[in-house]
Amino acid sequence: MHDGASFAAAAAAGEDDGGTVVLEITDTSFIAGEADPSPPPPVSVDDLAGLDTLPYPTISSSSYFRVLLGGSFSESGRAHVQISCNLEAAVQVLIYLFEPSGSLTITHHTFLPLMEGGLFLAVENLLTECERWFCTMSCQSSSLLAPLDFLIETWYFAQEHGITYVQDICPGYLAQNFVQVISRRLFVKIPYDLLYSTIECPCLTVDSEKQLCKAILCWISENMQCCEEQPPNSVDHQLYLLNKVKICLLPLEFAAGTKRNWAEFGSKVESRIINLLKDSLQTVLDAIADDDLESYRVRITEYSKKIVLSGCPQITTEILYISVLPPANLDALLNKSIGSSCAQVDYRNIILYNELEEAVKTSSFGNVHMVDLSKCPNVHFSAAIDWLKLAFPELRIFRASFCLTFQFEDLLYLLLTCPWIDEIDLSIDTSTIAQTHSVISSRFEGRGAMKPKLTRYYVQDPPCDTTMNSYFSNISKLILEGRNDITDVDLLKISILKNSLCYINIKNCTLLTDDGISKLLLKCMKIHSMVLSYTSFGNQSIQTLCTSNPLDSMDECRHVMAFRMQELHLDGCKGIGYAAMSQLMSNVNITNFLCLRETSLTDGALCNFVGSSLEYLDISETVVSMVSLAPVIRRNSNLRCLKAAGCRNLLFKHGEVDVLSGGNIYGDFLQEITSTCCLEDVEMGWAFCPIRVTTLIPSFSKVRKMTIGLGTTLPENILCALPEICPFLESLVLRFQMISDKVVRNLLESSTKLWVLCLFSCLGNLTSFSFQIKAPVLRILRLEWITPWMTNDDLAVLIQNYNLVELSLSGCKLLDSNSQELISSGWPNLTCLHLEECGQITLDGVSSILNCKALEDLLLRHTGKGIGRTIITDAITELPLLRKLALDLCDASEEGYDSPNNPEGKMMRTITMSRCKSVRSCFELHREGSSNSKPVHKETIVLEWSSRQLRTTIEKTQPYKPKGPKPTTEKRAYYALLLWATGVRAAQALIGAARRPATGGAHLTGMAHLAASAAPLPSPDPDAGEEASHSPPSPQKGRRKVVVVMGATGAGKSRLAVDLASHFAGVEVVSADSMQVYRGLDVLTNKVPLHEQKGVPHHLLSVIDPSVEFTSRDFRDHAVPIIEGILDRGGLPVIVGGTNFYIQALVSPFLFDDMAQDIEGLTFSDHLDEIGLDNDDEAGLYEHLKKIDPVAAQRIHPNNHRKIKRYLELYESTGALPSDLFQGQATEKWGRPSNSRFDCCFLWVDADLHVLDRYVNERVDCMIDDGLLDEVCNIYDREATYTQGLRQAIGVREFDEFFRFYFTRKETGEIKMDSCTTMVGLHDDNLKGLLDEAVSQLKANTRRLVRRQRRRLRRLNKDFEWNLHHIDATEAFYSDGATADTWNMKVVKPCVDIVRGFLSDDTILASRDGSSVTGSPRMPVITGYFGERMSGSNTSKAAATGKEYNV
Repeated sequence: MHDGASFAAAAAAGEDDGGTVVLEITDTSFIAGEADPSPPPPVSVDDLAGLDTLPYPTISSSSYFRVLLGGSFSESGRAHVQISCNLEAAVQVLIYLFEPSGSLTITHHTFLPLMEGGLFLAVENLLTECERWFCTMSCQSSSLLAPLDFLIETWYFAQEHGITYVQDICPGYLAQNFVQVISRRLFVKIPYDLLYSTIECPCLTVDSEKQLCKAILCWISENMQCCEEQPPNSVDHQLYLLNKVKICLLPLEFAAGTKRNWAEFGSKVESRIINLLKDSLQTVLDAIADDDLESYRVRITEYSKKIVLSGCPQITTEILYISVLPPANLDALLNKSIGSSCAQVDYRNIILYNELEEAVKTSSFGNVHMVDLSKCPNVHFSAAIDWLKLAFPELRIFRASFCLTFQFEDLLYLLLTCPWIDEIDLSIDTSTIAQTHSVISSRFEGRGAMKPKLTRYYVQDPPCDTTMNSYFSNISKLILEGRNDITDVDLLKISILKNSLCYINIKNCTLLTDDGISKLLLKCMKIHSMVLSYTSFGNQSIQTLCTSNPLDSMDECRHVMAFRMQELHLDGCKGIGYAAMSQLMSNVNITNFLCLRETSLTDGALCNFVGSSLEYLDISETVVSMVSLAPVIRRNSNLRCLKAAGCRNLLFKHGEVDVLSGGNIYGDFLQEITSTCCLEDVEMGWAFCPIRVTTLIPSFSKVRKMTIGLGTTLPENILCALPEICPFLESLVLRFQMISDKVVRNLLESSTKLWVLCLFSCLGNLTSFSFQIKAPVLRILRLEWITPWMTNDDLAVLIQNYNLVELSLSGCKLLDSNSQELISSGWPNLTCLHLEECGQITLDGVSSILNCKALEDLLLRHTGKGIGRTIITDAITELPLLRKLALDLCDASEEGYDSPNNPEGKMMRTITMSRCKSVRSCFELHREGSSNSKPVHKETIVLEWSSRQLRTTIEKTQPYKPKGPKPTTEKRAYYALLLWATGVRAAQALIGAARRPATGGAHLTGMAHLAASAAPLPSPDPDAGEEASHSPPSPQKGRRKVVVVMGATGAGKSRLAVDLASHFAGVEVVSADSMQVYRGLDVLTNKVPLHEQKGVPHHLLSVIDPSVEFTSRDFRDHAVPIIEGILDRGGLPVIVGGTNFYIQALVSPFLFDDMAQDIEGLTFSDHLDEIGLDNDDEAGLYEHLKKIDPVAAQRIHPNNHRKIKRYLELYESTGALPSDLFQGQATEKWGRPSNSRFDCCFLWVDADLHVLDRYVNERVDCMIDDGLLDEVCNIYDREATYTQGLRQAIGVREFDEFFRFYFTRKETGEIKMDSCTTMVGLHDDNLKGLLDEAVSQLKANTRRLVRRQRRRLRRLNKDFEWNLHHIDATEAFYSDGATADTWNMKVVKPCVDIVRGFLSDDTILASRDGSSVTGSPRMPVITGYFGERMSGSNTSKAAATGKEYNV
């Protein structure tokens, strides 16, 4: 034996010679020192020949054996030959030589041995087979990726033996499968030259540039250690890989994050992205000049499946188009496009649509199924949709979340253009206006143009009919979360997806109503998953879900839509009544995900749920108890998520339900969880007591997310054992728990997968020692009110040990301004930073914080009085991804903040500004020489952008009012100690906990005693009506309050109503104009244009058919439900109009028409025949009424034919004179403020008569210029009368003679023009004379109307005792230099004061002008922007002069 294992084979020396030649192969792979294996037995060539009927021709295929068995070697007469090679390779070759040629199977395991043996023994056919197999393997789909270790070994082998085809194929194979390659553990073992060749390959396929850069950095980091022993240039050689990354396409957050470990590279990338954001067009021009356009092309190949550009604010539409166009002649096309665009108004959009349309005829990217453009605010989405349509015909998923510039019209265009898409995600941040706050003022402004209106992309709304269904057969999932600009009308347009839509998410879409959601459900019957959280989803929608659909062809139980629900999220839906909730629970039997947090869920309703397939259940903040919850858990063995925080009645039976199991209900509940569930997400609150919770441990072995809140206390031994109990724990949130250094250190050290750690108001002796342990996986850390000892040095320890992306610190009062630099340099990739009560961090400004370029959410409250006036503008400018900004006026260095230069923003969703008031805490112990006052948030200004408008809101924090009996002296002492440990917030959260003695057992102690002793919430009255169950009682006593703006035509009623919306929350205008209610004649009836409505909802405009008679009773029946709805929503109805009879009918609970219309068996037509009158003889009917009842005839106009007939009908039916009835019951009930349906504040806007006359004349002239003649011409009918419908309007009858003459001349061919507006300039004297006469008559009749309206208003004030607040607007009209300031001072301000006094007892009262009003706290001074916006002024003069406004 030699040093290696040997294989002996006897080879025939010749065909005629019976002798043998012994071939001994020594295994070179044998490692010296290992035990000598037993020598293999000799194998005769004759035995091998048995494998092949023709051994010698096969052997002759090997050059090695041809030399070995023939020629000079056989003549030497040697009978024994020794060679050294890989034994496995030699055996594989011998098997190949002697087996039938068609039975060879090459695999990843045999390829290299066959190659090595084939090369050593020179078997040409075998080498050819191996090459063919390798080429075939490289062409297979990526799902069959070869083992990475095989490819690496093959690469080394090919380099050693000069196998060129492997070196040619391997980089391309890895490049096209790069997404899978980088996910393999052996990726970091890839040799440098192979990785470099792979990255250089044109077919390199990645989902995003971030994916490539992250992989390279990982590879460099892993290989840096071996480079330390090499010359410095070797390290530089490997870092050269980073030059292959297209850094301008990296997400900003990732680019900033690289600065932590790769400072030079990260700074370079961040600077490049910021420069691109400043001027993307110039950057593209420079790239063309430098022949560097390729670095701006997104990597899209024929193998690409995903395109992820999320978080890249620098991406523009032109970059998208550049990426899919062929590179040939691209520079020339761009130069040409830019040159032609520069002459246009908006040259920033370089759209190569025609070029792309031509290019896709020959090639497109058919493998791409997902495109993500989230957080890309600079993309013109209409153009991007065309990009999607042309380049990606197989696209299935499109995401554009957090993009306010993506409007609803873009969604409709996407649906029409790319009907093959299956899933669309357009979610944005949800509203920050908390339900615990009272909105005391709110106003809306139309959002400015966010992008140019390109005619190519204009598309009309698709008709909502069945003919469109075939175009929308694939879209099954639609996510619109947070889009509170979507209305019921928009939702109805979405119903065109009724044949395919299965999943819809409209969470926090606050403008949607229950009726709108119900209509969507009626149309889209295939929906089986809905996220409706914090919407108006209520009883009507539940009725739709639970009603059988007769068109459904399934079995009877499946007729009910609710039965097919698989996922249902209703958290925060306050409009669901108890009965409706019970009905819903009895029908959702196969649902997998059920979220009922903060709803009216009761034990009775939950007991109706009999489903057994739940995986997710959230019943937090409800009044259910263990009696109903335990059976649900027992039936659902697949439950993976259970959230039951805030269920204060969990220990107590709630409602009339039967106890399903005897004995200890609490023990049964825990037993059900332990024996049934294997939870992955758990949230515990009230009633999970500290000792018995240990029985839950068996069900926690797979928990990934855990939240422990107030009412549950985990003992220290359980907290310390959490890493062993929950080895997969990724997120841990602890509220009001007893913790220690030992607990925190053990969590950070042993929980190797811990991603999120949140500690809120926890008790215990926690020190800086807790965080002196590394946790490389931790990314989100929230330490609120538990680290008052934290200094800059402690913060530096956090930076050293944790690579965070989200940080929240509260109560760290020892931090100073140097902390800013520590945070920005240590965590440059922070996306969320919340600092509250953190010493003096912002004492010297916020310049360092603004260096965290990836910030998306920034909160600074009580961090030092040093924040400058320009903070809002600076933040929007410096932080391209910023969506949320929260500030406090306590930190303002100059008592206010300036208006932002770019109030529109592109990513900005919400700006909140809080104002505090120092109050004394009722919990704090008095100390000598110290103040017991603490700053408490009182009001907050919220600016909230949507895709359509900007909403400005002032909300007031509701004071904390604990329910139940006052705490005992002993408990007050406990609260004082608690306050000393955790601060006022913890104590306030616990104040309602101890309301009665413990009832659940003596084993509860400490905080657990407080948790278990919480009193249950009041049980709902089972006999209460459904309406009372979901409609909160009105805060007003008696009648509900409305504001009525009255006045003559042209006095400014509509303008005043809109201005009131800037001073009071929830203003909605209800029009009381008898002509504006009709559709048409918008100019003649002077309807408020949409842009002048300023986002204020207007009702009863253009809603009635022009030919229909619309009476006072009709108006009342339409308007009352609208007003009631506004009041139910907490809004303020403002009724505006000059039709005083409408307003009288609206506020009065009795109408004369009611009596007349309700009379049955009228025989008026028969009576007319008897007295010889015709029903159409209007003049005769009036004369007949004068004979019967002259008093009643005097009260109405001779042309009011409807009321004349009504009086006559009443007389013939009852025998009573109408005037007698009117003077009796009507005098008592109708038109008097004491009997009014509402409590009304009447505002009478008036001006001197000569001023109104002049204004009316000027307005008529403007109407003529704006197209009044065309409007009247469109409804003109020679045969029509002017006594019904819209034709009664002043301005229609007056033009009758003009149009008769006009159309006669036109029929004879004397007039050939189409537009009547051009008549103004005609030289036809007759036509011109008729026109001038008609215009003069219109002016005269309008002036008469003004006088009638003023007389009627005086009569209402005098005879009907209406308290009309007379507002003289003469100066605002009369002054030649009148401005908006004059209007505000003379009209708006007095009206605001009047309404404020009227509403002085209501919570919606707001003071925006700084006046002192009882019950309305004064807001601090805020300069510039807020005063200008809230005053309703369109001028920025105040901002320029630095004038201060009290808000």
